[in-house]
Amino acid sequence: SVLGNLELALMKLPADAAVRTFVCNAVNAAEQAAKLSGMMLAYTGKGLFKVKEVDLTELVEENAALLASGVSKSISFYLKLDSSLPLIMADGEQILQVIINMINNASDSIGDLNGSITLSISVQKFDQKTLDSSRIEEKLPEGRYVLIEVTDSGCGMSPETLDKIFDPFYTTKFTGRGLGMSAVHGIIRAHNGAIMLESSLGSGSSIRVLLPVADDYQMIEMGGSSVPAAASRDVSCCRKVLIVDDEKMIRNLLIEIVGVLGFEPVAAECGEEAVRIFLEEGDRFRLVLLDQSMPGMDGVAVFTELRKIRSDIPVLLASGFSKEVILERFKGLDLNGFIQKPFKLNSLMEEMKRALNE
Repeated sequence: SVLGNLELALMKLPADAAVRTFVCNAVNAAEQAAKLSGMMLAYTGKGLFKVKEVDLTELVEENAALLASGVSKSISFYLKLDSSLPLIMADGEQILQVIINMINNASDSIGDLNGSITLSISVQKFDQKTLDSSRIEEKLPEGRYVLIEVTDSGCGMSPETLDKIFDPFYTTKFTGRGLGMSAVHGIIRAHNGAIMLESSLGSGSSIRVLLPVADDYQMIEMGGSSVPAAASRDVSCCRKVLIVDDEKMIRNLLIEIVGVLGFEPVAAECGEEAVRIFLEEGDRFRLVLLDQSMPGMDGVAVFTELRKIRSDIPVLLASGFSKEVILERFKGLDLNGFIQKPFKLNSLMEEMKRALNE
């Protein structure tokens, strides 16, 4: 709601208005807050992921300078990369963040002392016994995996620290980095991976992350086929959009945005109210903007009821959860589109256009 209202303010301000600078600063600050929320979602494994084929060797080579920048000058940093790695299915930015956090953790363990950190990336076969030692609850089947390993010559970790390393906000430093290793855990869990740790006090540490190769990765896809529009229904002249969201600020923001885009907004603060409105005038709506998480009837229940009333109504879902999580919950229900919160006004406009065209 902060980002959306600021965008609306910028739309109404003259180009030469002195206050535009302050509003833009507020936009930047809100986007930083959104990134922190994204890290928290990453810890829970429900972050925003853009999954595609990734060449991990290429990703690390392109960002080698960035990775080295987080290491103290007293520490020697080494890269060992396999040039013949198979592709992985992953969000490259998220995996890069994982590697950065692993290197930061290793650097912190050495501190201002002389030492070394080695980042190794390879492909290996792992047996079930090894995979069962993963710190992620869901264990992987034996097979071939891409291995990201960071080893350091630091102070090492006690068994107590090893047990807490992935806890949110746990740190051994007075001013810790907070969600770093917790985010690693959440991101790798969401990528169907594994994490193994080896460490002891005074002997350094080794953190190994395993990711499935692309051929073995099962993508979550939107099930079923699109619901065909009823041939006898002409809704091209309809301008009403039903907005369903239990948060008043979000609801009011969407009312403003939908109005700016030239539609007539009709708002419902809960699923039950949305169904009641749709029962009364379902033929007059062009699109539904639906929130997923609501008390009472959630997004799935509301979607099911609306489609019972009118099978061809386009439904665009908005949620703070990742697309993969949402598509799993709505599997087989033929959503017309999804938009990640927080979203930009232009992004919402494009998704609405796409859903209506579909």
